[in-house]
Amino acid sequence: MVHSNAQTLAAGDIAFVEYNAINGSNDQSSFSFVILRPGGLLNGTTINFTDNGWNTNNNGLTSTEGVITWTAGGALSQFTEVYITATGQVTVIAAASTGSVVTTGSFILSQAGDQVLAFQGALATPAFIAGIHMNSETLGGANQPASTAADWDAIALTNGPAGWTMSQNRSARPPGLTNGTNAMMGVLTPGVLNAEFDNGKIACANSTGATLAAVRSNLNNVANWDLKNDAANPYAIPTGCTFQIVVLPVVFGNIEATAKDNILLVNWDTYEERSNDHFEIEASPDGGNFKTIGTVKSQAANGNSDTILQYHFKFAIPQNEVMLGMSVFGLIAILLLSGLRRKRVLAAFAFIAVLVVPAISCSKGSDANPAGKSAIFLRISQVDVDGTERSSKIVKVVQE
Repeated sequence: MVHSNAQTLAAGDIAFVEYNAINGSNDQSSFSFVILRPGGLLNGTTINFTDNGWNTNNNGLTSTEGVITWTAGGALSQFTEVYITATGQVTVIAAASTGSVVTTGSFILSQAGDQVLAFQGALATPAFIAGIHMNSETLGGANQPASTAADWDAIALTNGPAGWTMSQNRSARPPGLTNGTNAMMGVLTPGVLNAEFDNGKIACANSTGATLAAVRSNLNNVANWDLKNDAANPYAIPTGCTFQIVVLPVVFGNIEATAKDNILLVNWDTYEERSNDHFEIEASPDGGNFKTIGTVKSQAANGNSDTILQYHFKFAIPQNEVMLGMSVFGLIAILLLSGLRRKRVLAAFAFIAVLVVPAISCSKGSDANPAGKSAIFLRISQVDVDGTERSSKIVKVVQE
């Protein structure tokens, strides 16, 4: 099957953002994709979508399933979302939110696990653009390896075990596609019994990124998807997300934290800053409930910088008889677990910060940490000049 095409696409020029497999007397499958190609798609651009799987035994697609050929009915801008529904068994009735579709074969997404592969060219010589795979096989013996996120299902591998017999719902990862970059396995625990999901969609909070590569990565990360098994109540389409490149006000570099000799040191870099006012160093005893333990003013002129800036924060036990025998972790744990409100916690740490001196030697021999914590969790919140806050990754710190 060959269709005239106004535009040749590359892997990653689109990404799947929704998938529904529904079996029954009125089979209905649906999927949605977003255009990622810079400049969008030209009028007349065609993309083929198939539920045939990739067979590594003969390096080709199976030919027992269906193909939906979608043609753009006009110029479509980058980040446009297109959704397609396919109803019926032998005769496929398909529709698209924009453009037109032509169908061949039987396109039905099975609840036993299935896939949708996007490609251009003929079925016998496909050039793959994107893929989503929702099947997972468990270990079936030495000749039937468990599925993996990197390679999907093992189908008669020529350089290893025989693999699984090809079926309608199995697929190896097609050539030219990389899981997590321009393709996705929609399974959280590949190789585990009953790990498949019938329904999936990208969580809108994860539909953006600082760069186009970051957007692709976010959309193809299964951890960023909502997943369920509910044939009666599939996810509604379109997903309604705002797909775009969002330039973050602060791009963090390395974040390091150490605790030694009752001194907590936090060091971090920023690569870029926009309208940044200050940073708040936040600590938590459990990685969930954070409280601010200090602030550091932005070094960027007027809050804006395009160069690497280095920041440091230091917190130490003062040489005070009230603190005898207490570690820096013990002090932090007391304040974090005491239920103090944010302003009172800040006031307590501000009082201690002005008394920073080297820790006394006798504190090394004992630890008055009532919670018995040997570690704390830290993160850095960046605060814009307008008060908007965004947090960095979380760092676990263990007392040395």
